[in-house]
Amino acid sequence: MGTHLRLKASYDLSQLTPAAQVVARAMQKYGMFLADGGNIALTAQNDADTKAKYSDMDFTSHDLLDLKVTDFEVVDMGNRFG
Repeated sequence: MGTHLRLKASYDLSQLTPAAQVVARAMQKYGMFLADGGNIALTAQNDADTKAKYSDMDFTSHDLLDLKVTDFEVVDMGNRFG
């Protein structure tokens, strides 16, 4: 947990929906932090308490399902001892 990963620049974004391409481009530039090692799909913060909804932007919880751990590179493993 806490590993900083970045989507590889070589990942082909054209297979994603336009909204998912925006998220994927951000993961290529800024990366993401692994917060759970479970077997759930890649998710984003819940939009229940916001006015802007993912569904309004044609972005669903399944749009990034095809991403695999091998599509990412490790940026930083974090502090393993506390």
